[in-house]
Amino acid sequence: MMLEHGLHSSVMAAECVEWLRPEVCRVLVDATAGHGGHALLLALRMAPGSRLLILDTNADSLEIAARRLSDVPIRVVAVQRNHREIADILDEEGMGDVDGVLYDQGLSSADYEGQLGYSFRHDAPLDMRRHPPSGPSAADLLMTLDQRQLTRLFRDFGDETWAPRIAESIVEQRRREPFRTTLQFVKLVERSIPRKAWPADRHVATRAMMALRYAVTDDLGSIRESITAVTSRLRPGGRIACLSFCSTEDRVVKQVFRSLERPCICPKGMPDCGCGRVPQVRSLMKSALRPTPSEVADNPRSRSALLRVVERLNTPTNPPLAST
Repeated sequence: MMLEHGLHSSVMAAECVEWLRPEVCRVLVDATAGHGGHALLLALRMAPGSRLLILDTNADSLEIAARRLSDVPIRVVAVQRNHREIADILDEEGMGDVDGVLYDQGLSSADYEGQLGYSFRHDAPLDMRRHPPSGPSAADLLMTLDQRQLTRLFRDFGDETWAPRIAESIVEQRRREPFRTTLQFVKLVERSIPRKAWPADRHVATRAMMALRYAVTDDLGSIRESITAVTSRLRPGGRIACLSFCSTEDRVVKQVFRSLERPCICPKGMPDCGCGRVPQVRSLMKSALRPTPSEVADNPRSRSALLRVVERLNTPTNPPLAST
């Protein structure tokens, strides 16, 4: 979808609208509004008097989204908070239960081009914390985690084959100088991976940068908590659509959806279920949808997109699992 200069192009927009069915929704949530591309298309299909809640942690992006939605004939509520707080936000805004929720886990062009430290193409402070910043920065993690922890970080969050070698290089380099910038880290990754092993379809540092970002932002933890929480607020027939952009993100979404489809926690081997937990959702597709070839040609950044959608069943909400 072509947009005015400077705005992020929404990925798989037509598919998101089709599966969320905004024309029959009274309350919708765009949990990751960005510049409001998906939200605008949803709002234009919603009936007058409907309500749309848009969330984003980036104040500038949220302001752009709210401005683009200023003329739609529905009520739009914009909140600058992380979607892991979605249940509290719905209560505070008096939104009640909802008919659909959209998650877009992709980074916008503004995220890549800004000073958060997400890009491997231009230099920036190696921070990666969202605004307002909290917790350790990316540089802090590189300077404080031991080699085993670093290996686990790049392997678990980035599926990085060369995680042990990258971790070893980090420990060696930080003895000589502290990590401060993104390109400093990118060059280390490039030196750590043999040139013949560099992937042809992406930058060699993509997985390592992604893993470091997940460790800083806890985006994967947020999506787990948010989907689980909002499921109890979905009306029967309401839908959750989630766009992922790598195998790590999609794996987490698939795991959460599966836990909601098959929530039984009885030990294996029991002849009958005794836990009393019932399915909360059903998947609407056998496998994740991918963008069309024409969309990938128009927007190469969409090539890795994966869309999954589930629908709320008319079943009682399961009680929260006891924390261990």
